[in-house]
Amino acid sequence: MVDLAYENTRNESLAVGTANITVSRSKHTFSNEARRTMIVIRNNSDDPTKIITINFGIGQATAGNGVVLRQYESLTDTTDSGYICYQGEITAICAVAGGSLSIYER
Repeated sequence: MVDLAYENTRNESLAVGTANITVSRSKHTFSNEARRTMIVIRNNSDDPTKIITINFGIGQATAGNGVVLRQYESLTDTTDSGYICYQGEITAICAVAGGSLSIYER
């Protein structure tokens, strides 16, 4: 059972532009960080042209290749019933400058 008083959580917004950014570092067992049990990524950009692409794994995000989030769309991955939430690196890129992601991670 997880002691919620000590559970690490992350709530933040990230600016996303036309250059690749890291949304979340790898949480594999060889890192010093706790394993990821949930991540919610939401495109909260102020303009519908600010389409953000999310990449899971090795390599950089490229616009339109991967999980494409249009304005106000979101992606959730969570550990449940034997499934383990993705633990690798997550990157993002926006089709135009000035995009924004909301991140909730635990």
